[in-house]
Amino acid sequence: MRALCRGREKLMLRETLLPQAATSVNANTGVQNTVWPLVVFLLAHVFLALAMRESRLLATAHALITVLVGFWWVLAARYDPIRVINVIGYIVGAEVLWRMTRAGVFWEYGKYTIVLLCLLGLLRKRERIPLMPIVYFVLLIPSILLTANNLSIVNMRDALSFNLSGAFTLMACACFCSGLAINRQQLLKLCLATIGPLVGIATITFVGTYTAHNISFINDSNFATSGGYGPNQVSSLLGLGALLAFYYVINDRSGPGRRWVILGVLLLCAAQSMMTFSRGGIYGFIGAILVAIPFLVRDTWLRWRVVSVAAVAVILGWLILIPYLDTFTGGALGKRYLDTNTTNRVEIAVGDWQIWQKHFLLGVGPGGSSYLHFSYAVAAHTELSRMLAEHGLFGFFALLLMIGMSMANLVRARTPVSRALAASFAVWALLYMLNAAMRTAAVSFIFALPFARLLCNEEAANGTAA
Repeated sequence: MRALCRGREKLMLRETLLPQAATSVNANTGVQNTVWPLVVFLLAHVFLALAMRESRLLATAHALITVLVGFWWVLAARYDPIRVINVIGYIVGAEVLWRMTRAGVFWEYGKYTIVLLCLLGLLRKRERIPLMPIVYFVLLIPSILLTANNLSIVNMRDALSFNLSGAFTLMACACFCSGLAINRQQLLKLCLATIGPLVGIATITFVGTYTAHNISFINDSNFATSGGYGPNQVSSLLGLGALLAFYYVINDRSGPGRRWVILGVLLLCAAQSMMTFSRGGIYGFIGAILVAIPFLVRDTWLRWRVVSVAAVAVILGWLILIPYLDTFTGGALGKRYLDTNTTNRVEIAVGDWQIWQKHFLLGVGPGGSSYLHFSYAVAAHTELSRMLAEHGLFGFFALLLMIGMSMANLVRARTPVSRALAASFAVWALLYMLNAAMRTAAVSFIFALPFARLLCNEEAANGTAA
């Protein structure tokens, strides 16, 4: 009888609280049903990015405050790994924004702060760490001896940081994500955290393009339409913004208003990625989507959502946006994307293969291949061939481990959408590495994210896998 009374009390309490909870922010996810907080969040990053472009001091303050917030949350008495991974996602989106606004932080600031947050998070949650990511990075260590022997201390430091910081970040992110459980609403929030600063990047490129007095469109990457920064990195990050926006639109169930706003973000990121004339961003976005669709259509509810989003995107993008952009560029945009020239990437990869044949066991050390490609120094753009040339047979085994980790994440996924995420994130990371090596933290984070249990049951909202 006493147990029955307690059950009635719980039922009455639930009935009392449910109406209030339905109209408020979810304590675990922070996602609201109304569209206005989303609009304010995105507009804040529009104006913030424009201000950062004009003030290096503001850009520096933004970089420092973002990381300080991350450290505050990872060291908080009530540790929440979901908060920490949201900050990591935000840093991933902001890294190129800081670089293009000349923030007063060192070049690999984003990668190393992410590594520190991951390591502190691992100390806080004290869970079993996966072995494969650690072995992957350990395999890249022996060839460091060659770099130390051939370069001065300063050049060795720069070579190791430039070529190994991405792999180090991948290992740290994979270890941190392993054991995390991220439900649908938490995934949406993570997507938004990463998209926010990417909208800032898109804003700078948009304003720079349409306020420039004279832009020459040729069959090559365009710095003028890339916010004055490297088109390769800008294009890739905007392609990632489009990919995350796609996943947000098909998974959000709060109402059509938020989906239309994020669909606009998708088109903005895709358009500005194309306008950089660096094709890697769009190719990565399309490749990831094509891999995801066979998994997504197995879910009856998602099938119609994917079809409707694709139809709207095709109508607005293919029939309206792309023709306008092609006209704006005097037909140069269409010529650029019909061109199959790989901008010396194939030649660099062939050079890496030839280097590996001569230095089969240990390679030539991190950074060494850049001096051996041609008669002039050129950094590797393809991570897969670079690992062979600079790490030799150990690099080959590290590549096999990367493939094994991706396959293991795909097998571990249990639902169509989680399999789509695992497959498309791995493909996006692969295409990024084929195009831009591991220049930014984005490739490491996206590759490692499927180590978490993505889109687990809504009840598992504490960030820890059961």
